[in-house]
Amino acid sequence: MKSLYKHLFFSSRLLAQIAITSNQPNHTLVTRSRSSTGIELLEGKNIKIHNGKSYKSLSFKNTMFKFKLGEFSFARKICKGKKKKNKKKNFKK
Repeated sequence: MKSLYKHLFFSSRLLAQIAITSNQPNHTLVTRSRSSTGIELLEGKNIKIHNGKSYKSLSFKNTMFKFKLGEFSFARKICKGKKKKNKKKNFKK
């Protein structure tokens, strides 16, 4: 839960993009600001968030308010373990 004394941060460049594209229904917003907080103006918008290597697309929903945009685009790979091969064992009789 977000602390009450901390203010919500939102990038001014992203606000300008929202103002320009408010009339265009299916326009995708592109941002590198992972530290911006999701606000009500983003509801129903398509956003591409930079994760350090590429842009991940996201459709913003009303349950995503007050979360940072970086929480929805993972910057690290998920570690997967190697599968073990079943070796045939030769038993001597």
